[in-house]
This record gives sequence, structure tokens and C-alpha cells, in this order.
Amino acid sequence: MRSVFWMQMSELFKFVNHGSLPVGVTLWILTFLLQVTEEPYVPGDMNGIGFKPFDMVIPFAVRKGEITGEVHMPSGKTATPEIVDNKDGTVTVRYAPVEVGLHEMHIKYIGNHIPESPLQFYVNYPNSGNVTAYGPGLVYGVSNKPATFTIVTEDAGEGGLDLAIEGPSKAEISCIDNKDGTCTVTYLPTLPGDYSILVKYNDKHIPGSPFTAKITDDSRRRSQVKLGSAADFLLDINESDLSLLTASIKAPSGRDEPCLLKRLPNNHIGISFIPREVGEHWVSIIKNGSHVPNSPVSIMVVQSEIGDASRARVSGRGLVEGRTFEMCDFIVDTRDAGYGGISLAVEGPSKVDIQTEDLDDGTCRVSYFPTVPGVYIVSTKFADEHIPGSPFTVKISGEGRVKESITRTQRAPSVATVGSLCDLNLKIPEIDIGDMSARVTSPSGRSTDAEIVEHDKNTYCVRFVPQEMGVHTVEVRYRRQHVPGSPFQFTVGPLGEGGANKVRAGGPGLDRAEAGIPAEFSIWTREAGAGGLSIAVEGPSKAEIAFEDHKDGSCGVSYTAQEPGNYEVSIKFNDEHIPESPYLVPVIAPSDDARRLTVMSLQVRHKETSQ
Repeated sequence: MRSVFWMQMSELFKFVNHGSLPVGVTLWILTFLLQVTEEPYVPGDMNGIGFKPFDMVIPFAVRKGEITGEVHMPSGKTATPEIVDNKDGTVTVRYAPVEVGLHEMHIKYIGNHIPESPLQFYVNYPNSGNVTAYGPGLVYGVSNKPATFTIVTEDAGEGGLDLAIEGPSKAEISCIDNKDGTCTVTYLPTLPGDYSILVKYNDKHIPGSPFTAKITDDSRRRSQVKLGSAADFLLDINESDLSLLTASIKAPSGRDEPCLLKRLPNNHIGISFIPREVGEHWVSIIKNGSHVPNSPVSIMVVQSEIGDASRARVSGRGLVEGRTFEMCDFIVDTRDAGYGGISLAVEGPSKVDIQTEDLDDGTCRVSYFPTVPGVYIVSTKFADEHIPGSPFTVKISGEGRVKESITRTQRAPSVATVGSLCDLNLKIPEIDIGDMSARVTSPSGRSTDAEIVEHDKNTYCVRFVPQEMGVHTVEVRYRRQHVPGSPFQFTVGPLGEGGANKVRAGGPGLDRAEAGIPAEFSIWTREAGAGGLSIAVEGPSKAEIAFEDHKDGSCGVSYTAQEPGNYEVSIKFNDEHIPESPYLVPVIAPSDDARRLTVMSLQVRHKETSQ
């Protein structure tokens, strides 16, 4: 007897948001109907006791140190799983269960749990006649990669099977009937976190359900490039205008090969293509729909011209080790390997810029530039096959991108009233006040000039007296151009709904900076109300952050990067990015001609005036 799945509807998915679910949790449900047939179910690979072996691959790069594992069984006993370093940034974990029930596996590296540990998995009774489930997708997965498990319905009888997955993201579910009493379930989680997998038969949980799958983030980044290595063959064709000709090549097997007509250095016509078969090839040259004289042309390809990855060689320090923010080099030599395409890929903690250079001796120099330390996997292929030794495991040491951050609590500012004197204080170095202008637009649309008063050195005050309640717009310009942050929003009366979208930031420190010199910008949180303000600077070196709270809903920030490079400045309010954050800021080597327009603070001062 065996049971098979019969979908009541093709790919019946029902997405349900339950009010009882936590915020951010999504539930997907898939419903099936079971029918009974007479065909026997043949189980897959089992150990001697009949339990399905536990086998999964986890992305983890082993460097110096020992990775160990321990399984805690329901009886309290412990066992040691087999852990194999795959030398490609992953490890395979294998375990043959001997008990039924909930197990917990600890995987440690140099005595500390790896991010995925501990893992829990349930072992079912073999051949119990109940619906059971097994597979890595019930235990572990990686975001944005399919996770898979198997449901066995042997001797379950006719009934309904419900499958639900709830977690931090929607997880699209697909199910394939294997026609052997099992079905393969695949789901695609898009965010990391714990996912609960509920499998019910006739409205009752099967053994082990709900299962908890730990989904981790895929932090590895892949960069790749492909190069061609084609053979050039001289053709006995007398034509002057290549633009009027088309060419095709028929291989001995009858397959058409991609090709390119070209003018060779001796000014004769030739054809370029990558040979994949030994023997006679026929080249057809067509002009105005007909063969040109001597077409088709016979070309003989010998074995030595066929691309053979086993005859290619790679060498260089960049296949073994390297340092962050330094070029890592290696040489690819295909001179004795025939003709074929070169495929290069570097996978690791950061994306890398891959550069290639053809050398005078016929070899190719490959360079890549890692920015984060860790283990990188370098793959080199020729003619679609790995070159001997590939893929290579490369240890990149040195400092990675350094992140500095601060968090401050911003209090709600005092309420501005009609008739009060309101000041916006701006720090703008080395300019003439005569080049500045300011206008205030009231909620009703009335626009008036605002007064600009010089305060301290390089500090100017934009002053106005509001006549209406509501949101005013303050434009501040220097030589007819908005200063950073302008136009500013200014509410007279009680503030409306706040939030990160109401925070403004501006200043040259968000556009450019110089190493060793403070880069300044301002943040105005007045319209956002009270909340937490976080500033982070991430880049090739440490960037010391200075913060000045003006106690009026505005603040001045400066940071000093020690080394040139690309930096990322993030500004968050209540853990949400403000508009335009994060900012990508290029930091250059110091120079002597820095003249910047800086908004240091946006202050409001209230002073009653006579009406």
C-alpha cells in the first residue's frame, strides 16, 4: 500500500495573516488530499536500524582551529556526528540516528558555537505507518536559497494533509509527488530567522511537528568574469568588404559553431572560433545570399587545438593568501591547453573587483581586491572544466571595513507659537552674508523674506516671526543655491506625527571628505519628535565621531576618517534610515584647498514680540 498526494487545486496556496501572529511573521499554508493506491513504498537510504541518516551542508569556512560536533539524544546520551570540511567554505554534517524523538546538535569551532548552532531535529519511528517527515529543510537553511524536506505517507490511509510555514518572511512552497509514497517539499525563505514548519494529517500534527528550521543569512558574495580564447584560421577568400559577408561553421558532428569573420594582421580574411571537435570543419561564406568563390572552405582541427583544462596551469600567491585592500594576483597559463574560454570566480565575505591582463608571454594575469578578511574560494575554469587544483581556498587577512557608531536620545523640542521669534542658526565658513538669502512660506502659501543676522564667526541666524499655526517651509540659499538641508520644515504649534521620514540631514560630510580632516554635517530632528538617533560610519579605517546636541531638535556631527577610500554614513531615527540614508562618501587624501559649506546646527529660539 502507498499513499500519493492529489492536489485539490493546482498549486493551492493560501496566504493568511493571523491577528495572533507576531508582527513580521508570515504564514503560508498548502493543503492536499491523500488517496490510497496498491503500489508499494520503497524507502530511501537507511541505516542498519532503519532510521533516515541526517546529512546537511552548512556554509562555514574552517581556518585555524578545530570544528567539533555533539548530538544530545532524547535518552540523555550523546553521540559524535561526522563533520567534513569541504574546502570550499562549507562543511558537511552527517549523523546516523539510533533513537526516536527530539535531538539537539551542537556544532562548535574552537570551543564556541557557530552561528547555526544548536540545531534541533526530530527522528521518527521507521515504518510506523504514520505520516512522517525528514530532511535538512526541517532543520536548517540559508536565506534566498531553496530549503527541501520529504514527507512520507506510507500506510497513512486516505485523509487530508496540511502544510504551513510561518516565519520572518513569506516562504513560497512547492510540492512534487515522487510517485513512490513520498513527496518533496521545497520552500524559499527570503529573510533569516527561525521558521516554524507545521505538518498536519487529518488536523493532527505528525510526530515532530511543528519543526523549527534555523535560516541564516547568506553573507558570501560572488564575483566572476569570463574571457574568450579563440583560434584564428586563414581563409582563401578574395573579398574586400567584410560587412557584406556572413559566415557559419559546421563541425564534424553537424553542430553549428559560433564564429567571427575578421581581418588578420597580414590583411587576409580569417575566421575565429573556439574548436570543440577534432576533424574536418566546413566554413560557409555567404554574400548576397550566395556562396562566394571557394566557399565552403575546409578547416582541419587537430587534438592539440581542443581546449583541455588538464593541460592548463595556474600559479601565484593570490591562490593561497592575501591581505585586505591589496591586489591579490595569480597567473593563468593556457598556452599548451588548446583553445577555450576562461571562467574566473571569486566567492567570499566581500565582492571583489576582478581585473585581467594579457602578458607578452601568452599568459594571463588575474588580480582581485578583497575588502573584508576571511576565506575566499577562487575558481578557475578552462573550456568549462576546472583547471587542476581549482577551486582554491584563499585566506585573506588584515583589517576589514571598520564600523564606528554612536546612539543618542533626542528629546522633543519646545513648541513654537504664533508671534514668537524663531531662529535657525547655520554655520557656513568663509562666505559673505550678502550672498545669502532666506524666505519663509506659511501654511496658507504666503511667502516672506526672512532676516539673516551674523552671529559668531561663520555662524548666521535666519530669523522670522510666524503669523500662522502649522507647517512652515524655510528656504536658505547661498548664491541662489540651497544650502545643505534646505528647504527646512518648521512647525508652529503642536508637532504632527513624527518618525524617521521627518528627519533632515545635510552638509559636505555627507558628500565628500578628506582623510585626517573632520567631515561635518548637521541633523535636524525637531519635526520627528523624541526618539533615538544613531549615526554610523563604516569604511577602510576607523572614523572617530563627534556629536554636539544643541538641545533644540538639532545637532552637529563630525567624523574623521584616517585613511582614504569609500565610506558609508548611516543615519537612523528609531532604528529606521532617514531619507537618503545611507550615504556613500568618498574620502580622498588630504589637500590644502578645502573650502566647504557646512550647516552645523539648525536652532530655534522663541522670543515674544509685540504685536
